[in-house]
This record gives sequence, structure tokens and C-alpha cells, in this order.
Amino acid sequence: MKKAIAAFVSLGAFLSPAARSQSVGFGNVTPFNTANPTVINSTFTAITGWELSYSDYTYPTIPIDSIAIGSMYKPDHRGFDNTTGQFTGLVNGACPSFGLPDPRCAPTAATPPEPQAEGSIAIGQNAKVLTTGTSVPEQDVTAGEFGVAIGSSSEVSGYHGVAVGLLSQASGIAATAYGPEARAQGLQAIAVGDISTASGDQSIAIGALATADSPFATAQGYAASAKAQASVAIGAASTASGFLSTALGSLAEAADTGALAVGSEALASGSGSVAVGSQSISSGVRSVALGTQAVSSGTSSFAAGDLAAATGAGSTAIGPGSAALSDFSTAIGFEAVSDKEGLIVIGGTKTTEVQIGEPGSQLTLPGLAKDGQFAGNKYQSGEAELVTVDENGVAGTQSSKDLTNEIIDTYNNKMKTGNLPYAINSTGALVAAMSAVPTMSAGEDEPARCGIGTGGISNSYAFAAGCAIKINNRLHLNGAISFTDSVDYFNNSSSSIAGRIGFSFPLFVQKSSKEPSSEQASIENFKRLKAENNSIKEENRLIRAELAQIKTLVQAMLESKTNNIAKDQINK
Repeated sequence: MKKAIAAFVSLGAFLSPAARSQSVGFGNVTPFNTANPTVINSTFTAITGWELSYSDYTYPTIPIDSIAIGSMYKPDHRGFDNTTGQFTGLVNGACPSFGLPDPRCAPTAATPPEPQAEGSIAIGQNAKVLTTGTSVPEQDVTAGEFGVAIGSSSEVSGYHGVAVGLLSQASGIAATAYGPEARAQGLQAIAVGDISTASGDQSIAIGALATADSPFATAQGYAASAKAQASVAIGAASTASGFLSTALGSLAEAADTGALAVGSEALASGSGSVAVGSQSISSGVRSVALGTQAVSSGTSSFAAGDLAAATGAGSTAIGPGSAALSDFSTAIGFEAVSDKEGLIVIGGTKTTEVQIGEPGSQLTLPGLAKDGQFAGNKYQSGEAELVTVDENGVAGTQSSKDLTNEIIDTYNNKMKTGNLPYAINSTGALVAAMSAVPTMSAGEDEPARCGIGTGGISNSYAFAAGCAIKINNRLHLNGAISFTDSVDYFNNSSSSIAGRIGFSFPLFVQKSSKEPSSEQASIENFKRLKAENNSIKEENRLIRAELAQIKTLVQAMLESKTNNIAKDQINK
């Protein structure tokens, strides 16, 4: 084959000279086979050192450091053997020497051009830069070589990929893929916008419907996901399911293994869970959950603020709305609850209450044991106090001197308690005796009434004397005094004398009713009968007086008659 040396540019549909290196062509469907060629919108073919343009055929080429800008262009390498000058994979496998092209050198329908590229850039509708798949034969790499492919249906497949626009892809090795349907899939993958994906290896996928399915996944915005291996997933509808998960924000989740999940609707379900804010939950295993609607259910739980709960296993729960609800519960503060097993509630129903354990539970203070750091008094200053606990389990301190004196006094007092019942009986006897004397004078004709009395309870007796005086019909004065023996008990003795003085008077005076009471009626009847009796007596007296007068007259008459008779007889 003839080897050209000079550099040529081919313009138009003419037979055009081109160079072995850095040739440029303008056309529509333009494969080429020069070293370092650049093809820009022209219909021509450049084939190693000789150039040919023919409207019916386009010869396959070996692009090296290629650039192609235009419709339907693929920088591609298609089986030309540079040493023999033969095309491979063509009809009859033969290629003419110089002159017009032989139709047999055109590709058959059965073997369309295979996309391959070396140092390529392809910009435009249907742009690709492929060597059909990621290859690395022991770091000699190849597929997509130094690709880029910016636009419309862009692709690039492997090694140094990039792929910027519309249906961008860039599958593998140093992949990146920025725009609308960006993907990037594998090794150094990053895929930045719209329907981004970036599946695996060193994945990152930032934005729109970002995903980034594992190995060292990240995935940042909008529908971020990340799903496992070294997942993170920061924002909007974040998820990050498992292995070294994280997931900070918006609808954050992060379910399991190294889970953490920091904001908004955070969850973090299980294994190395944490879950920090807003609607936090963090269910179980190494749980924590600090804040807003914190929960953190069970196994090494702890749940710190707002509506904290912690429910069970190694529970704690410190702060507003706290609960902890058993296993090794604690619950410190504001609405603290705890509810048994390892109980410890600081807060309870009183802000100063500290409840440690439950009735029957053991309380140990290892620091005060014989080998403990706080055994003895080397850390104390001033007078030592004794720690005391009352019958309700309420702790306090008391001076050892005061306590000793109190114990002695209590002992002495207990020695005297035998006399206490006698002192009580003695007092009762005083009262009983005093109740035996009058408190008022009842009779109309008695201005005063006095009395004496006695009273006794068990073996104690007392005597009393007193009087009641009627000052007028409505006011009575009374007084009394009683005596008994004194009895000693504790440091006291009972009184041997008691007295009383008092007044009695009506509070209200009722007017007499028209109908007299039975008592009043009896009194009135008595008065009436008495008056009648007096009247009868008076009549009897008058009658007796009249009778005496009559008797005197009769006697006088009789005497007169007798005298007359005597005279008559004398006269006779």
C-alpha cells in the first residue's frame, strides 16, 4: 500500500486527499482510518494514506485520537488490516488497490460497523464512542478508550468514559455521566442528574432520581436511595438500606447493619442503629434515638429527648416524655416513668424524688465496701453524720451525737411507758367525777343548786364538787372542781386537779303560740282549779259566817222565848 506523508483536509463529496495523522473531514456518515483524525460534517472516507469519496459506499476505518461532530457519527474501528491493506469481515474479505472502490469492500448488512474508538470524542445526535463493552486486558484497557460523547443519544462504553447529555450512559471503568437519562454503571462511576443511576463500584449519584446501587454507593438528592455496601444517601426521599448505612434527612431511613439516620422522618431500624431527630425511631439491637419523637425499642436502647421512650432490654430514656418501661429500665426527668425490672426513676411524680430499685430489691454501693475507694473517712471533713432511712425508705442524715442521745432518751422513756395507762385512767376519772355535779338550777324557787360527785376508771378514782347559780330566768352560772392522784410517765406527770366554770343561756326566744303547750295548759288548769278552790273556800267561809249569825239569832230567840215562858210561869 502507498503511504502518504503530508496532511490533507477533505471537503465535500470529491476525491479528497487526507493525511495519516490529524485529518479533518466534513460530512454526514463518516468513518475514517487515519491516525489522529478529526471529522466534522462531511461525506468522505480516509483510508490510511489514500483518500476516497464515493456516494454509494463508506469504508470502515480505525479512528485514533478521534473527534466526530455530526449526525449519526460513531468514531469506530472496523477490521482494516494496516499491514496487508485488507479489510476483514467484508464480502469476500478482499479490498482493491488504488482506483475507484470495489463494491465488495463495502460492509455487508450482516456485519454492520462495530463501534470502537480510541482517544475519541463524539458530539451530537446519536453520538457513541464504543468498543462494545468495558475491557481491561491486564490494564492495556481498550473499550471506549479515551471516550467522551456529549449529546442526544450519547453512550461511550467503558475506559475513560464521560457521556454528558440526553440519553447519556458511559458504562464502566472511569465512567461519569452528567445529564438527563445519565447512568454511568460501574467502577469509577458518578452520574449526576435527572434519572441518574451509577450502579456500583465507586458509585455516587447526585440528584433527580439518583440511586447508586452499591459497592461504595453514596446518592445525594431528590429520590436518593444508595442501597447498601458502604451506603450513605443524603436527602429528599433518602433510604440507604443496610451494610455501613447512613441516610441524613428528609424521609431518611437507613434500615440495618451500620444504620444511623439523622433527620426529618428518620428511622434507622436495627443492628448498629442510632436515628437522631424529627420523627426518629431506631428499632432495637444497638439502638439510641435522641430527639423529637424519639423511641428506640429494646436491646441496648437509650432514647434521650422530647417524646423519648426506649422500651425494654438495656433501656434508659432521659428527658421530656421519658418512659423506659422495664427490662433494665432507668428514665430520668420530666415525665419519667420507668416501670420496674431494673427500675431507677429520677423525677417521678415529684421533682425532688429519687427512687432506686423497688421494694425487696438489693441496693449495693461498691465504693463504700471495705476495699472500696470511699471506705473510711479520708474524703470527709467536719462532723460525721449517720445516713438514716425511715420506714418508708426515705433517706436522710443525722448527727451521731444527737442520735445517741435520742436512743438513750427513747430507752428511758420506754422504761416509763408502764405508767402511761394509769395517767390516762386518772384523767378519765377527773372528767367522770366532774360530770356528776349540777350545771344549772331548774326550780323557780331555787336560785342555786350545789352537788358533789365521784368517778372512776379501772383503778383510778376522782372526786368533784360544784354549784349552779340562776342569775335570772335566762342566765345560769356553773363551776366545779375535781381531785385525783398524779401519775408519772415519760418525762411528765398527769395532773391531780381539774376545774371548770361556765355560763348557760338561750340563744333564741320563741314567742308563745296561741295554742298553749301541754305543760302550759297544765299550769293554767292548775291555776284555774286553785282559783276555783279559793273561791269555794271563800263561799264556805261566808256561809259559815251566815250560819254563825243565824245560830246566834236562833239562840237569842230561844233565850228570849225561854225568858218569856219563865216570866209567864212566874206570873202565874
